[in-house]
Amino acid sequence: MNVSSDPMTRWEIPSGEIFAEKKSPSTGEGVLLAVDWGDRRVGLALSDRERRFSWPVDPFLRQAPGTFSSVRDSLLVKVVRKLILEEEVVGMIFGVPYYHLSGDPNPKAQNFFESGRRLSREIPLPILFWDEGLSSEMARSDSFARQGKKKGKSFSKDPWIDSRSASLVLESYLTSLRCFSNNAPDMQLSNNVGSHSNES
Repeated sequence: MNVSSDPMTRWEIPSGEIFAEKKSPSTGEGVLLAVDWGDRRVGLALSDRERRFSWPVDPFLRQAPGTFSSVRDSLLVKVVRKLILEEEVVGMIFGVPYYHLSGDPNPKAQNFFESGRRLSREIPLPILFWDEGLSSEMARSDSFARQGKKKGKSFSKDPWIDSRSASLVLESYLTSLRCFSNNAPDMQLSNNVGSHSNES
């Protein structure tokens, strides 16, 4: 098992590595896709090939709430597959709410892990689970709100908030890459998620 020096940056490889064969997401280059999972909407964001920036793309409106289902979310799979092929995406960053604002572990995190893994098997694409932290709260902050307000609509109803959150999750990951790039060897793939998961 190959494990990088940073325990937060370990990738899982789904079965049927169609996209994974093109380029390893651990090489430090190639477009990454971030996913902000939700019962109602799924936020999506992309990085550039050099992994310097992130930006939101059209969010997806789900047909039914709950954990990812290959039947109920078949249209989402088609949309994500198209995005991956068009943008030559090599890896997926999946936001997980590891903790409540109080700092206590979030029991709903397991549902996010399950949805992410199911989605990565359908695509398939290497996946890394990343702490989404306060991304939604930041997306609702004044600075984002001023950018997102539309005439006659409050920002809380802006459908782009989920993709803005996905962009913040991706930016957090890209920042971590820059922080570790001078001290860590090339990141390598692993069959385990980072230490944050604490799965049993």
